[in-house]
Amino acid sequence: MTDLDLLEFGRIRDLLKGFAASGLGRSVASEMVPYWDVDRARRALEETREMMALLAEETAPSTGGFRDIRPHLDHVREYGRPLEPDELLEVKELLEAGRRLKAFFEGKAGAACPRLGILTGTIGDFSSILERLSRDLDPKQGVRDEASAALARVRGRLKTVEAYLRNKAEELARSERYRSLLSQSKPVLRGGHYLLAVKADFMRRVEGILHDRSNTGMTAFIEPRELVSYGNERKDLKVREAREVQRVLWELSRVVMADQEAILATLRRVAWFDFTLAKARMALAFDMHPPRLGGRELVLKKAYHPLLLLKVGRHGPIPHLKTVKPEERTRVVPLTVRIGRDYDLLVITGPNTGGKTVALKTIGLLTLMAASGVPIPAAPDTVIPGYTGVLADIGDEQSIEQSLSTFSAHIKRIIAILGSSGPDVLVLMDEVGAGTDPDEGAALGRAIMARLLQKKVPGIITTHLGDLKMFAYEFPRVENACVEFDVKTLSPTYHLRLGQPGNSNALIIADRLGMDEDILQEARKSLDSKNRPAEEVIARMQASRVETERRLEASEDIMAEARRVQAESKAEAHAVEKRKGELQAFSDLEVEKHLKRVREYLYPILTRMKNLPKPFDSEVEALGEALDRSLQFTPLGERREQFIRRLKKDHTLFLPRLGVRGRVVRIDRKRRLIGVIAGDMRLDVPFEEILPED
Repeated sequence: MTDLDLLEFGRIRDLLKGFAASGLGRSVASEMVPYWDVDRARRALEETREMMALLAEETAPSTGGFRDIRPHLDHVREYGRPLEPDELLEVKELLEAGRRLKAFFEGKAGAACPRLGILTGTIGDFSSILERLSRDLDPKQGVRDEASAALARVRGRLKTVEAYLRNKAEELARSERYRSLLSQSKPVLRGGHYLLAVKADFMRRVEGILHDRSNTGMTAFIEPRELVSYGNERKDLKVREAREVQRVLWELSRVVMADQEAILATLRRVAWFDFTLAKARMALAFDMHPPRLGGRELVLKKAYHPLLLLKVGRHGPIPHLKTVKPEERTRVVPLTVRIGRDYDLLVITGPNTGGKTVALKTIGLLTLMAASGVPIPAAPDTVIPGYTGVLADIGDEQSIEQSLSTFSAHIKRIIAILGSSGPDVLVLMDEVGAGTDPDEGAALGRAIMARLLQKKVPGIITTHLGDLKMFAYEFPRVENACVEFDVKTLSPTYHLRLGQPGNSNALIIADRLGMDEDILQEARKSLDSKNRPAEEVIARMQASRVETERRLEASEDIMAEARRVQAESKAEAHAVEKRKGELQAFSDLEVEKHLKRVREYLYPILTRMKNLPKPFDSEVEALGEALDRSLQFTPLGERREQFIRRLKKDHTLFLPRLGVRGRVVRIDRKRRLIGVIAGDMRLDVPFEEILPED
């Protein structure tokens, strides 16, 4: 029963269509509706989040070839005609686009974008169709000569005949026999025949077939007898060519239509990809974020009504939108609101200045967008519950056909809402109790809100009736709020303040506008004195709530900053520790490398010194053993030996010589070699080149 038009959901569809790369994406955007299924909405939001990351990194795949070929396939089925060459080429472009998408996400992008990888992974393999279409079709020529042996023969002969006709016609036009009879020196090609432009007075001197006359009648266009037989052959060859081209097109069309279900499935995936791309483009243009979905608490933080922002994006004017001055965006005040934890109903009170309705529409529209898998203009930690619908009564719509008054139209809608609402349906009611006697309207409003509370319905109600302010103080699951009003400018600030009811400000506004003081005094005296104590209590509670809210906001800002600093400190400490470990390891490696060079330099000398007479030979041998130990038992060497003893197949290693990581496939402890696969390389790495890891 969700009334999408009432909340201007159609304008979000139109906006998305402008960001799509093709008609495929626009068609999906035009049919977008809320899922009312948390899992489906989450998947769509996650796909959009992945696409936003690709766009931010400027690594998104190309959208070339996104063609809507459904009308072409429909024509084949409905009218029994083959696909034309340009239509077949569009089929080819679509299948190539699908293949590119699939290949893109089968690479590195697939690991970083698992949802998009799943989406494109089901795109079909149309290699045989693409090969056939590439072989038989050409963007300029249409059907290639190579498409069939018969077509190649016909076109080959056709080229020969046309060359003969052209050369023979030029030869006749230059000849002594005809040159003086012509009104123009070059032959004319009309209707596939080469004709001579003969002066009317001499037409009987040219044997052949008369095809046409000039408008003045002074020139006759005649096909000379010498060209007639070849002209007829050319005409016959053109007919045979057309028939063979038609046969080839039917053959190619049957190939396509035989796989039409798989092709249409690929088209749907390409269309969804383009739609997701449109959502990501819009989100990046206007600083939108995918909200968290689920639970029962609605938490909107720094939220904006999309249509108040979308005329100018964060990167400047959007071409398909009407441009406004950037400073106009600064006038839009963000909305922060929550319901569902401490209270189920939020009653927004205050004067009829537009701010309440804007808040109501903002909450409703953002809920619809989130349920449709669309990012919203709000803080990233915004939470939208898993609602199954949004029911709204906003505006002064009425049924003219049934001659219903504004009040009657509202009552009929409210009756329908009360009948369809429940704990999982968000209810939005604008100006409850308006349009009738204030006392009766207030009584009716209290009864309606009581019924919503009884059914545990999450709802936001706006009213300017003062009696409804007290409702929140009488029931534990109800809270007041107001849209701040600037008495100096006599306009709403559009800042929603939770925990306090709004004032009508009627007397203040009248005073500012110059109402006579005597009248104002009389009005103040006539206010019901029994309401004064309640007003004073409300005023004191307002002051207390304002101060509490101010302190809470300040503490939240401090906590957020503290969390940010703590996270940055941890990240920096981790990076420093990691870098320290790397530097230490490389330092140890350099020390070991130098020791190895020393050993390689000294060993030949020690070998020669072994021939020295005793007792020098034993000293030389001891020196050699000391060199071995110095290399084997360096700090790095000892850690390496311990690390290799723990090493097993399928572990990963860092290879400092290559600067990459590899997977262990074999450990040869006898030869002191480790078999490693790194990318496309298979290597045998000596133990001495291993950098141990903690």
